[in-house]
Amino acid sequence: MENILPYFTMALLYICTNPNPTVACILFRVVTIARILHTLVYAFYPVPQPSHIIAFGVAFAITIYMACAVALDMLAYI
Repeated sequence: MENILPYFTMALLYICTNPNPTVACILFRVVTIARILHTLVYAFYPVPQPSHIIAFGVAFAITIYMACAVALDMLAYI
């Protein structure tokens, strides 16, 4: 829950900026895999700490990337 709501918000706004479909598809797939791994590592199969933060960090980094892409696209309209 710590980054899924901001991700959904940024993903919706990112799609509204008409991004490259290939890049958007790759980003969405990587976040999906990262969230599944985060769940597996955290809830079902306890693994040492670096794996948990890596899975979280990948999804968070993509959310930040989408936020920056949306912000840069909106600057063109100012």
